[in-house]
Amino acid sequence: MPKTQVNHRLLFDQCILCRNACHRHTGICQSCLQDLPWLPHHCTRCALPLSSSLQTLCADCLLKPPAFSLIRAPFSYQFPLDQLVGKIKYSGHASLIAPLALQLALQIQHPTESPGHPFPDLLLPVPMHRHSLAKRGFNQAELICRIVSQQLKLPSDFRRLRKTMETRHQRELDKKARKQNLRHAFECLPLDGLSVALVDDVMTTGTTLNEISRVLLNCGASRVEGWVLARTPEA
Repeated sequence: MPKTQVNHRLLFDQCILCRNACHRHTGICQSCLQDLPWLPHHCTRCALPLSSSLQTLCADCLLKPPAFSLIRAPFSYQFPLDQLVGKIKYSGHASLIAPLALQLALQIQHPTESPGHPFPDLLLPVPMHRHSLAKRGFNQAELICRIVSQQLKLPSDFRRLRKTMETRHQRELDKKARKQNLRHAFECLPLDGLSVALVDDVMTTGTTLNEISRVLLNCGASRVEGWVLARTPEA
């Protein structure tokens, strides 16, 4: 099976974390699942964890709302999620994606809080530049998107949104430089009023999702939200 395709039915009989037996369609045993860093109370727009249960929006979203409408994420980007994502992206362990993507789909399918909006019309993975894709061999966002699309029976498109410029890694830059780094890096075919969910692995500052959301809205999207595996505790 090519690296760009993952069948979420073909998972392990062993938990990806503790290696004990588990249901082969989940890949994570119940004990480890409960111990994962589930996202706590968070900003209703950008999913940043909030210290007070009385808050609904973080300061940044109050002062300067992002282009996307909301972020959906099951996990906080902490141990062991950070190690699993690192193995996926930098050590080629693409098989670890399926159990995590399944949890994202389940969280969206059965949210703890009502999102207030129907499912989007279309799922789009955050694209990689062709040079970066050739080096890694797969786009983790695309693999996540395929699984979520299958699980939720929602249409997806892997060609409509493209990254046309090779940019520096966002993790190497501060917040201001991240914004400049991505300017004019993405192109999209017309969306004709469709609502869209952008799918990615991790949201850190939200710069990438915000820039792409801006592009999608300019291309005719009626609404954009982000679906990610994990949200960092601090932007």
